[in-house]
Amino acid sequence: MDKERRPPSRGSGRRHWALALLTAGLLGCASPPLGPPDVGGPEWQVRQGQAVWRPRRDAPELAGDVILSMHPGGDFLVEFSKSPLPLVRAHRVGARWEVMFPTEGRRLGGHGAGSDRVLWLRLPDALAGEPVVPPVSFASPGPEHWRIENRRTGEHLEGFLSP
Repeated sequence: MDKERRPPSRGSGRRHWALALLTAGLLGCASPPLGPPDVGGPEWQVRQGQAVWRPRRDAPELAGDVILSMHPGGDFLVEFSKSPLPLVRAHRVGARWEVMFPTEGRRLGGHGAGSDRVLWLRLPDALAGEPVVPPVSFASPGPEHWRIENRRTGEHLEGFLSP
């Protein structure tokens, strides 16, 4: 017995193409984890200290240890932890950047200078004397003491690093 076949509806073909394009776009935008830079070389400058971080205006402040590793070519690695937990790891290698918040299971990444909404990406450049763009402000009241703040979000970092 022959079954009558109906032609597919006009919209189903469009849905398949739209789904294919969406899938390709999402896969194309996903970038694999960057992986931290190798900071063991002699050209890397490593500084350690203490910092207080408030992630947003309505959040409590968190005190912890900060390690900043900088390369003269612009690569960097900033790690902030409250022993024994790593709270933030931000780094830039070449034109790529990544910020991880291990306790939250979040990872942000991209190309270029990085998001102005993440102060951890602004700190190394600010400490190197690069200007910051409002609403971010940077001040260094002492030789090793610094404060960087995003006035729009209320996020701020304040601390000191060994020379």
